[in-house]
Amino acid sequence: MHEISNKTRHAGYGEISFEDSDLGRDFSSDINDKIIKKAELVKIIDVLRYYNIIYDSYSKKIKCPFPFHKNGAENTPSLVIYVETNSFYCWGCKSSGNVISLVSKIEDISKYDAANKICKTINNSSGIFYNSDTKENINDRNNLIIEFSNFIRRRIENKDISYILEVEKCSKAFDKILCKHKINNENLSILIGIIKSKIEKI
Repeated sequence: MHEISNKTRHAGYGEISFEDSDLGRDFSSDINDKIIKKAELVKIIDVLRYYNIIYDSYSKKIKCPFPFHKNGAENTPSLVIYVETNSFYCWGCKSSGNVISLVSKIEDISKYDAANKICKTINNSSGIFYNSDTKENINDRNNLIIEFSNFIRRRIENKDISYILEVEKCSKAFDKILCKHKINNENLSILIGIIKSKIEKI
């Protein structure tokens, strides 16, 4: 059953894909949605600065930086930046999109990876995954895990074995995610909420 003694530290950090289970998929979906929404709020001008791309505020154009467009080295600027809508359109290669699409095409990576890069690097928001090791953060994390453990204990009191086994599956999935991935307290709270919802439906 759920253990709390060693759950405040983690084995490692990986991609945002949390096990092949309903619980893992629900949690992955919530976290990925959050990353994408956060990335979409980053100003496209800040992305251009990060890549040292010269932006002409008069013409609102830049030289298209995409590798597939003249190897990222066109002579005449053809990509228009729409600051008001945080978007772009290239008249040369016909590419368009938002700030995530821009990074995705520059780096030749998926839109999810682009959103993750925007949050972690360009916007310096690695706090999506990591807590600072302050006493307050550690105490908050411990309190979340203790509260969840007490919730599990209350749910299995005087229940039949089949119910207990189903609850135990959820508890083990929680332990596996928490040990394998670094997630901050905000996302830990999301994960606990998803598990509680599943348990309450058993």
